[in-house]
Amino acid sequence: MPWPGPSALAELSAALTRASERDRAYAVVRRIPERRDRQTAALRLVEAHADADQPELAESLLLDDELWAWGRPNPPERLAAAWIRRGLPDRAEALADLVQGRDRFITLATAAAALTSAGQVDRARSVIRRIDDQWGRDRALASLAAALAVAGDLDAAEATSREITDRSAQRLALQALAVAAEKAGDTARADDYIAAATEPPAVHIGEQEKVLTEVLLATGDFARAERLAASITEPYARVKALVALAAQVPPTTARHLLARAFCDGLNEPALELLGTLQPEALPTIARLLLGED
Repeated sequence: MPWPGPSALAELSAALTRASERDRAYAVVRRIPERRDRQTAALRLVEAHADADQPELAESLLLDDELWAWGRPNPPERLAAAWIRRGLPDRAEALADLVQGRDRFITLATAAAALTSAGQVDRARSVIRRIDDQWGRDRALASLAAALAVAGDLDAAEATSREITDRSAQRLALQALAVAAEKAGDTARADDYIAAATEPPAVHIGEQEKVLTEVLLATGDFARAERLAASITEPYARVKALVALAAQVPPTTARHLLARAFCDGLNEPALELLGTLQPEALPTIARLLLGED
């Protein structure tokens, strides 16, 4: 039998692990010649052990210095979740001690996410406070706020979003809050979150339409989404918001939105979508520009 490729070997080793053939699974991994492929397959084994509620085996594999001689990976969230299912959140937090430097905050953020998913929000906040890196802490807080918003606890999610200092991370939290409020039928609150998520100065062109498209997809209220898109004061951002909405709606409505987008002049986003929806209109536009009869 020809020796299979690395992807097939990784799948074989994971399947062997699930079948309780641990020794054979490890032997297959160690036969993979390329270091990167070997470590990818080993990480699949770690995840397979975690999924099988075998966090001890998963952790012992991560501690194999020979296998990870070129750098230990971040422990996956599945492993943190497995320890939490065992009722051992301390072991989930301790995974951060397996890695060094910047990777440490990623592992702590991973543990916090697993705790949040398990409903242990206070413990998740405690873990986030251990993150020394401000950038990492802000993103962990944004994930926590988003999870709380999805769970319907808008008050707690909003309070968490106020703890975030980085504008980009805060925008992600506010976007989740806007969608959650919209789904709950609290349009006034959703409007406040949308305004906060899209206000200058620290918002890039293109972020507004992402927020509005998310709201649209959450509710299907095209008229409301159009009003919100048209309310954006920066012309190019307004165009992109209208075009993003047009891409999500039926063609008749889309043409109406494109017409509004063209009120700000010819622009790349609207022309690109027009070329998909109604390509026969493009020659007419070209003739007008060229002054042809």
